[in-house]
Amino acid sequence: HLVCLPGILSSNAHPQVRSNIYERPMSSSTSWLRRWPVILSGRAVRELRQLTRDGRALEVIQNQIKELSRAQFTTDNQLAVRGTEKYIPIYRARMSVDLRIIYTIDLTADSENSFDYQVIKIFTISTRARVSYEFWVKVSKYLARYGGEYRRCCGRREFVQTAGGRLNVPAVFEHKEYTLTGPHSGCSSGGDDFIHSEADMNELHETVTRERFMPVSKSLYNLILADMEAVLPMALNPDERRIVRENGTSIVIGRSGTGRQPPPFKPTYFHIALRPGKTTALIYKMRANDQLAARPDEARPKRQIFVTRSKVLTQHIARNYQDLVDSSDVANKSTQELESMRQANQKYQDRELVEYDNSVDFRVDLPRCFGDLNDSHFPLFVSFDKLCELLEGDMLAATGEYALAFAGIRTRSIISFSDFKHKYWPRFDTTLTHNLDPALVFSEILGVIKGYSQNMTKNDYLWRLGPRRSPLLTDVRHKVYAIYEAYTGLCRRNREIDSADRTQKILSGYRVPPESQVDHIFVDEVQDHLMSEVYLIQSLCSNPDGGYWCGDTAQTINAGSSFRMEDLKAFLYEKTIPEEASQSKRKTRTPRPFNYFELTVNFRSHDGIVRYAASLVELIYTLFPNSIDRMQPESAKAPGLPPLLFVGPENDEAAFMHYLDQKPSEKVTSFGAQQAIIVRSESTARSLGQRLQKRCTVITLPDTKGLEFDDVLLYNFFAESEAPTSNWRVILSLVANSESGRIQYHKKPHTHLTASPVLCSELKQLYVAITRARHRCWLWDSGETIDAMKVFWEGLKLITISGSLDSLSKFAASSEDLRQWAQRGQEFFSTGLYVLAKSCFERAGKDKEAAIADAYNDMTEAKTVQGHGARNALLQAARKMETCAGLKESSHTASTLWYHAATCWQSARDIAQASRAYCLGGFYDQAAFVAFEAQNMEECLRILISHSGRMDPALVQKIEAAAAAQLLRERRYGDLQELFKGDLDRCIALARSLRFPTQLKELLRRNGQFEDIPNEGLRNGLLVRTTHHEFQAEETTECEVSGTNLTIDDAAHRIQVAWRGAIERQAQRSRLHEFSPEGRLYEEHRLNFPKAGKSTNKIYIWALRLIRGPCISIVLALQMLADKMVDYLKHVDDNLKGNGLSPKDVAEIQKANKMNHELVKGYIAKVNEFLPPNKPPKIIVANSLSSVRVQMNNAWDIFMVVKLSKTVPQDEDFKAIEVLMLYGRDLVLKGHERHLGPHYRLH
Repeated sequence: HLVCLPGILSSNAHPQVRSNIYERPMSSSTSWLRRWPVILSGRAVRELRQLTRDGRALEVIQNQIKELSRAQFTTDNQLAVRGTEKYIPIYRARMSVDLRIIYTIDLTADSENSFDYQVIKIFTISTRARVSYEFWVKVSKYLARYGGEYRRCCGRREFVQTAGGRLNVPAVFEHKEYTLTGPHSGCSSGGDDFIHSEADMNELHETVTRERFMPVSKSLYNLILADMEAVLPMALNPDERRIVRENGTSIVIGRSGTGRQPPPFKPTYFHIALRPGKTTALIYKMRANDQLAARPDEARPKRQIFVTRSKVLTQHIARNYQDLVDSSDVANKSTQELESMRQANQKYQDRELVEYDNSVDFRVDLPRCFGDLNDSHFPLFVSFDKLCELLEGDMLAATGEYALAFAGIRTRSIISFSDFKHKYWPRFDTTLTHNLDPALVFSEILGVIKGYSQNMTKNDYLWRLGPRRSPLLTDVRHKVYAIYEAYTGLCRRNREIDSADRTQKILSGYRVPPESQVDHIFVDEVQDHLMSEVYLIQSLCSNPDGGYWCGDTAQTINAGSSFRMEDLKAFLYEKTIPEEASQSKRKTRTPRPFNYFELTVNFRSHDGIVRYAASLVELIYTLFPNSIDRMQPESAKAPGLPPLLFVGPENDEAAFMHYLDQKPSEKVTSFGAQQAIIVRSESTARSLGQRLQKRCTVITLPDTKGLEFDDVLLYNFFAESEAPTSNWRVILSLVANSESGRIQYHKKPHTHLTASPVLCSELKQLYVAITRARHRCWLWDSGETIDAMKVFWEGLKLITISGSLDSLSKFAASSEDLRQWAQRGQEFFSTGLYVLAKSCFERAGKDKEAAIADAYNDMTEAKTVQGHGARNALLQAARKMETCAGLKESSHTASTLWYHAATCWQSARDIAQASRAYCLGGFYDQAAFVAFEAQNMEECLRILISHSGRMDPALVQKIEAAAAAQLLRERRYGDLQELFKGDLDRCIALARSLRFPTQLKELLRRNGQFEDIPNEGLRNGLLVRTTHHEFQAEETTECEVSGTNLTIDDAAHRIQVAWRGAIERQAQRSRLHEFSPEGRLYEEHRLNFPKAGKSTNKIYIWALRLIRGPCISIVLALQMLADKMVDYLKHVDDNLKGNGLSPKDVAEIQKANKMNHELVKGYIAKVNEFLPPNKPPKIIVANSLSSVRVQMNNAWDIFMVVKLSKTVPQDEDFKAIEVLMLYGRDLVLKGHERHLGPHYRLH
């Protein structure tokens, strides 16, 4: 996109450089020889757009830029700002409408990094009054730090002779990488002080470091005239060009801020670069691949897929890519086409809040199966969760159980860390969890034990795992693996899965067919993925050189993270190279060696912050060499002050507030949207938030991942540190030295330092906190640890200690722009920080968004509540969601809110309300599925009748079959006809296929088909003359079972009679298995039931009916009782956690708990006798009515002993168990009375 000029060479250019230039295919137009490339900063573009309201001003600016491009230099348009001549000249172009263009002559490299050529770089277009020439002198001095050769190249002038005379043309030089020289504090250049003001440092940071530049073109002018936003091609930096140019699989690793972004949350009118450099390069590489695939010699378009965890990031990258594609055509757009583009862009900019919801992905533009994707879907930008859903769709379609299972996928949730922490962690043995961090354990389970192709055995985890994979000590691993085993059991019981389970299931059961494989895969934020997920994504690609994996080591430097990019590289080699070798018979080409790129220039923060952060990484390298990836040291291009430390009174929050807010309440300064106070704990965040009355963002350190602010104040990091001072003192024993501005540490000779793993975690967290800041990083701390460390760091000039605590009040920087607060609220919302999002929306005056954020927060918190208050919390969250959905919002917002309301109702086990909410949101498949799973056929019938036309036909067919069978069993012929839309012939065909003779006869009569009744007898092998009597016998049997002595939903009736003649048919067993827990038990123990022959007497047959019905309910009840008692034992000591207990109270409670513990263990043993492991329950294999009676007595005795002991809480779950027991017992009693008489009544 920047024109490389042929034939314009410096006299000292290398001959090979000249050869390269002449050999490059160029435009035949000679006009290129007379043009200087002109590039504009994002700031200049924004200013230019503001000036479009004055048509004359825009015309004057265009003409001036045209003159510069044609080298028509005069004293009016190329006058050096006074004071810049001896450094890097900064020029001023004066225009007639009192405007000024500030620019310089800079160097940029060609796409191959072969040579550099001069360009005109415009910094700003502004009125004369707004130009601060003193600041541009400081910019000039700063740029001069690139060295004398850089200055000479920028200042060189080349001329060529043309018909019109001598023409000044851009000079061309052999490519060279120029680096900054001089003091790393940025406070001097060549001995001259050039920046004193912190404000000037910040502006220099934004101007020189963070700005991106784009070429002046007709596309740019068209976008300005159309008043629209878009992504335009930008001038890539050398690292980005190198990444785009290289072929083969690439691994791109960067640290926090290693890319350029525009100043965030300022009124940007053009998206110049909204992600770090690795992601910018990703977009351009995808575009280059598409352009190559468009050549005539390509057989088909390239299939490319972009994957990342975040749905919001996926949408953002897809939008940037599409804008980049559109930008090449915008120059030729008509006025009408530009208007259409503007409206589409405006729609994107005014996105609804729910589009920032990362918890759900309701894309409707994709098919349900990965195999159904076609060329029009590519390049495909998709979240990882959505990708897994597509792959599972293929798996389900292959099994034939697609419809029902797919609806289940849509309603399930994957276990998150929040679920693990709040639902699972309290249920683990406290002797295992003591002194362990849930985040560390969850990371170890998913990332190490389960995170690869298969789960690790205990022996492998404890003894064969190297320190690179897991640095935990053996005794800690013992505890972690025990927790893993308990966690696995609970997951199985709750029928829940985590991300590792999902990935392993896909890997074990699915292989993408060759015709569905893609040519290139691009993965951003790869550190957020498990290694098994990496392999799953890799398996989709048929091209061994088609991988692009980029990650941010700043995100891996988090407590509990075990991901390293080196592990990724080794894993990809291990998985892809052997696989390619095994395919050698197909003559697949050998993959190229991986390209490994390190991005070490930090564009987010200035030099003062980056030097301190880099020193923390060096400490980790020295003390914990295997814990993170080793890279070249981080650097920054802009000068800045080091972090400022305030040492206050020891852990005194009131003193902190006093110095931070030293003004009367009526004159208190509000903080800005770009400021944050980072704390270590949620309790501290709540306390400070209340004191500040939500005037400033107070955020916990773990929640800052991926966020950045102009100013950061780190509060009491050392005072609240988990590491004692003795752990930190290990650092003081290291030898430190500074070489070329880089701090390096060494251990003293003949010393053996042992650093605690806690210190490694602390250093990682400190790095994350420090690198959140762009401009100012302040620390408030107290205590023995900071007293020791401040001397060490101040001696290395890594921090500055404030001489007065009163200066703390200068941290506040008011923000009047409400848009900043709204955009910050969107950012918090997308990361799940709903409380902070609500506060930001309130500051921005957006009440509806604040209400939605509040509803999301209630929902999130409700799903973490355990015990008696859980259901009420879910119900309250559901109602609040429904209130928001009822506001006059768009259909998309309302639909998303109804969906979340439905999930709350569903978690609260209010299936009717959940189904209703799903329907109101338009999620009819999910509505029918939850009703079907809950055996609510009434609701299923209502949904099918009202919405079947808008549902998945396969799901409709599946549920319709089960509902119809239920209606037929219950002889609800009117409802059955309504389900079949009045088609009585379908009802008859169903009764015939299910072999329900009585229902079939009644339906035939209902339809007036009396002549067909005898024919049904013939079909069953009966003689015509006995058909009538046989049907009478069937009716007698049906009436006997459904008589007044037995309930209509008697399991013996449902199974032994309604399914008579079809019990061995797999289709009917499958429906029964799906229908109820009793049905599942029936299927499990079907082969263990006693058999009856032709001569078996009536009493024995009735005993078999009871076994197949009521006894199943008794077995189910005892299983539930056993589970409840096991759960009670895990929490038997929870009553010791209350406040205000005296030693005497504790002793008495412990004594009672111990006695109850022994009692319940005995009860469990009795249940296990009745339900022996790996054997059928005794009541199931009873071979007579007397045996049924005895076993039922035993089961009832066990239950009553537990109930009367009152050891196990008799809550709603216990009452449900009692209902099942009574149900089975009463039916057995009635059966005995009917067939053996009342004298056989059971006690």
